[in-house]
Amino acid sequence: MPAPPELLRTVIQETPLVIYAKDLDRRFVLSNRMHGLLVERPAVEVLGRTDTELFGDAAAEVEANTARVLAERVAIASEYTLPVVGELRTYLETIFPLRNEAGEIIGAGGIATDITARRALEAALEDRANELERTLAALRAAQSELVRTEKMAALGALAATVAHEVNTPLGVGLTAATVLQDLVDTLAERADSGTLTRDTLHASLRDARDAASLAVLSLQRAGRLVTSLQQVAVDRSTPDLRTTALSTWLAELEDSLRPLARQSGVSLAFRLEGDHALVFAAGELQQALSNLVVNAAGHGFSSWEGAPAERRVSVVVVLGNETLTISVVDNGCGMPADVAARAVEPFFTTRPIGGGSGLGLHVAHAIAVERFAGALDIDTAPGRGTSIRLVLPLGTPALALMEP
Repeated sequence: MPAPPELLRTVIQETPLVIYAKDLDRRFVLSNRMHGLLVERPAVEVLGRTDTELFGDAAAEVEANTARVLAERVAIASEYTLPVVGELRTYLETIFPLRNEAGEIIGAGGIATDITARRALEAALEDRANELERTLAALRAAQSELVRTEKMAALGALAATVAHEVNTPLGVGLTAATVLQDLVDTLAERADSGTLTRDTLHASLRDARDAASLAVLSLQRAGRLVTSLQQVAVDRSTPDLRTTALSTWLAELEDSLRPLARQSGVSLAFRLEGDHALVFAAGELQQALSNLVVNAAGHGFSSWEGAPAERRVSVVVVLGNETLTISVVDNGCGMPADVAARAVEPFFTTRPIGGGSGLGLHVAHAIAVERFAGALDIDTAPGRGTSIRLVLPLGTPALALMEP
């Protein structure tokens, strides 16, 4: 084993770090093997010379840093990239003052570490992070588009179903109007021919009254359905607040959803506890509640052999002093715990591929949380149905009581 001074010289020479020292005139008095590799000169050509003598104007920054270290007696760290043996290498260098035992400055020392691999890894990680950020942005944009598409699809399905329902009263009204027209034509012919009797007139008037009454009732029914659909469409397409009584809003929603429930073979019941005029984002709340009802009717009883004879979905709306609570309860098959835990995740669905978007509950949850600053809770278990509750605080920009 060499003596300590010799051992120290060996460590300095063989370390993978660049190590050098300069005197007060900034001339090299120490240059290890890695430093010689860095400057591409053997130690005999480096010792006794300055950076300027070795490298000319290219050494101006190094000379300035060394002068500052000697003048200010502080350490300076810097990073630089330069060609070494034919390739660009990056180094992290620290220049520091050297002192003797009395504390006097006798020169400057320098240590440099090759951080080329580290910087390459950092650059690769940064590129990967940017790529992931771009991918995430694209996914978010795709999600927003899918949510928008889901809303439009829900409105389209609702419009198609209500349009089908409107055809029934319109058909009855058209039939009644046709009968009424035939009665009037018959009366006119008999009056012109002089064959109209009192009994015929009374019978025709009775039939005409019944036909007119049936036509009026049918057209009124069709009008209510169209009005409900128009209000739903306006509320869903515009984010503006609407001022209306809670009971009025709920009645419109009931009219728009009942055809869908009937089509699904579900008995749909609404109950309201407490009523007041509200200023609220009616369209978005209508979207959320519609999604919950459609989800209950479509998923609550599907593929369940033990389904009850009467499939029921109940909507209970409770207006309290501080919150509006809306519960959608079905007596269907319920959900296992693992499914319930993921029910509001975007694109999660238990249906086969193509059977559902997996956005219905997610949209309802997003509206409740992000728009109304509320919450969506799910209470369910296999075989005992599902209860989904929206708890929405009053007094927010999206939901408030109308002042008297």
